[in-house]
Amino acid sequence: MRNVRISGGLFVLLAVLCLLPSPGWGQLSCTCNNAGDLQACLYPSGGAPVSPGTIVTVTGSCTENLNITTDGVILNGGGSSPTLGAIGIAASQTTLPAISVRSKDVTINGFTIEGGTIGVLVSGASSANIVNNTIKNNTTAGIIVKENSSAHIGFINDSDTSASSNTITGNPLGILVSASSSANIVGNTINSSGVITAAGNGIQVEKVSQANIAGNIIDSFLNGISVSGNSGVNLADGSAQPFDSFNTTDSGNQNSAAAAACSMGGYVSGYLGSLAGAKAPSFDATCINALKSPPNKQTLVGSWNVASSSGFNGQPTQLTFNANGTGTVSFSSGSGKPTEPLNWTLTGSQLSISSTQGHIMHGTLTWSDVNDVTYVATSNDKSMPGTLTLTLQRQ
Repeated sequence: MRNVRISGGLFVLLAVLCLLPSPGWGQLSCTCNNAGDLQACLYPSGGAPVSPGTIVTVTGSCTENLNITTDGVILNGGGSSPTLGAIGIAASQTTLPAISVRSKDVTINGFTIEGGTIGVLVSGASSANIVNNTIKNNTTAGIIVKENSSAHIGFINDSDTSASSNTITGNPLGILVSASSSANIVGNTINSSGVITAAGNGIQVEKVSQANIAGNIIDSFLNGISVSGNSGVNLADGSAQPFDSFNTTDSGNQNSAAAAACSMGGYVSGYLGSLAGAKAPSFDATCINALKSPPNKQTLVGSWNVASSSGFNGQPTQLTFNANGTGTVSFSSGSGKPTEPLNWTLTGSQLSISSTQGHIMHGTLTWSDVNDVTYVATSNDKSMPGTLTLTLQRQ
């Protein structure tokens, strides 16, 4: 009988529990018409704050500095519309971040975030997923992750098969990871947009922090990636999407100093891909340079601009390498043939090019990194004797 009474009690208890609302299943709609509306939705005056795990769908233009202190909140801002779910900060409020996260596992998805000192600040041992946002024109940085915090920037789950990209533009510093924090930064577009002087860095990792960085477009800063203070960065190896795809630089907008710079005991490992700077990667004597040579000839596949050349009758303007070992060369208008077949092979850090035509000759390319290549060849064409030199830059 005793066992029967226990079983019956458990049955009643389970029945009651099934009728109770489950935390994290809540949904809330919030329309912003006046300053502070979104904060009031999350934390109503005199009422209970939203439950952990609540999904908050936001419409309108929210003019406020949002402070999130509840775990698991999912903010859904509606995607690319410039007004739908926009977080717009009035000029008088620029002493604060647009969004401040001081809780665990918060998701910020589909907003325009602008006008704060920082677009999104994750601090105080917090964590956040930051996806599908435009984060622009903040006075200090687009995103800062600090004080033993962590963030997924550009994706939510490790099982994602594609990036949920942010556009981080017009901020003096793109992303800062600092003070014993970590970040996985995947598939974002990060640039200064010409709005500010390119004196800051695209991604800066400092003060005993770590970041994995893959598939981002980073340009128009001082350094594309900067590492310092016993911190480390792992760059992708180009083997898979999205978490192992190379970081790149948009054509014509390279970073004014180095693609990657390291100081004060940091390290950078992996492949630069076509991440570009005007200068070679910079490592001081305390840093570990664990950058790798291009893994295979696929690294070179794509179009390369001819930044400078000499010794040619008709000046080449572009080289294109194909994955099948062929390619084309384009010449300036009115000189040479428009395209000619190329054959090329990569052995170690040397690329050999040959052609049956006289305009592209056999020879080798050598480079200090994959972004800055010099080609020296001897002419097969009797009308163009001598040495031909090209400096190439990835488009």
